[in-house]
Amino acid sequence: MAAESAPHTWLKAVPRRGINPGKQKLYVLAAKRIIQAERVDANVTAGRTYIIETRPRAKMKERVEVETVRRGTPRFSESTHWIAGTKSFSRDLTECTEWVAKKGGKISAAITAAEQEWETSGDLYQNARTLAPEDGRTKKELESL
Repeated sequence: MAAESAPHTWLKAVPRRGINPGKQKLYVLAAKRIIQAERVDANVTAGRTYIIETRPRAKMKERVEVETVRRGTPRFSESTHWIAGTKSFSRDLTECTEWVAKKGGKISAAITAAEQEWETSGDLYQNARTLAPEDGRTKKELESL
């Protein structure tokens, strides 16, 4: 799955078949001249929406900073305001699926690099990129935004 969002929006991108409950490895891809990947470990529960915040980094080796939004953290509370104040959209992922098929080899190399970074990083790095079942917002919580 790949998706692209415009400034001041948030993107709800879910694979056509959905994400199975349980432990999953997700990859956030950033591409301009080269493709970079960041790994996120998610232990998801059905019926919840999980948030992975991405922030662009201009002129940096890693073009996107990735942080999971975890319940009980300041970012979780703050995210209520920036989600409620932004435009939400779902996108037809056909274009993204075609891009992934075209760039498959480069994406595989980026994922391999992300896996190596994950394995050699410490707890601080991994914790910032991990979601637990309780980190997801329920449908009722999202409706109240």
